[in-house]
Amino acid sequence: IEDQITQISVWIQRGQKANLDTWLQIKSATDNSLMYATRFVNEFKSRGYLDPNDYDVRTGANIAMNAVENLDKTVEHCKKLIDDTVLVVDSNVEARNSTSSYRIQKTTFYTNLCSAIFALIAIAISLLSDEVRNMAIAWMSNSMIVKFILCVAILISVGYMLKSLAIGVINYGRKKYIFK
Repeated sequence: IEDQITQISVWIQRGQKANLDTWLQIKSATDNSLMYATRFVNEFKSRGYLDPNDYDVRTGANIAMNAVENLDKTVEHCKKLIDDTVLVVDSNVEARNSTSSYRIQKTTFYTNLCSAIFALIAIAISLLSDEVRNMAIAWMSNSMIVKFILCVAILISVGYMLKSLAIGVINYGRKKYIFK
């Protein structure tokens, strides 16, 4: 159990700057790694497998009692290690989940804001008379300000796509490094 906890500690240290997806993989690997250890601890605690009074140990009663007490302390220590490790992993997953949710909400907000502005412009243009509408469309097609705003919007969109691509590549590399 302690060897498994040590391996999980290495994953946790390597994954400090990782994203939510990587931490979910760490959580899955932790749960899979500690499944049998947790089962053993729970069964040992619930059934109390070793009771020296159940055995005829006449002369070795103290030895058997000490062995049971030592095993009980070891199991208790392992249970605490497992609980602490799972708590650390769960806390990191929850923190990454909150950060990821915030980013998604922020992106959604700005996308909706831009959509609302374009919708208001479209409504305003549709309410204008034909002559004014044609003049507004001609002005927008010839205006340097509008062209500049569209170019900036395109550059920002391309920048976000490249950033997402770079982050994806970096996180893929981190996953390979974390689970070595």
